[in-house]
Amino acid sequence: MVGTALYDAGVNKGDLILAIDDQPLTSYPELNFIVGTRQTGDEIEVVYSHLGKKLKGSFRLKEDGQVVLIPKEKFSIKLSDEEKFLRDEWLKPRAK
Repeated sequence: MVGTALYDAGVNKGDLILAIDDQPLTSYPELNFIVGTRQTGDEIEVVYSHLGKKLKGSFRLKEDGQVVLIPKEKFSIKLSDEEKFLRDEWLKPRAK
């Protein structure tokens, strides 16, 4: 995607990431794990396949401004009655 660190390294939609910092990748969770051990500003080498050609690039990790909210229940954590009430109030539709 345009504007992402991987795009800056030359990786485009449809490309296959083969390795990060000389560590072969076989799954998306592996990519997340490797990148998750790095710090913002670290330079990372990437090997990828683009239209059948094996290419190399590098990128600097950028800060991700995206926020993801994950309900506690996804982690088998039970909500208190107060937490459930507050969340329901926050999520209910508002009249305009």
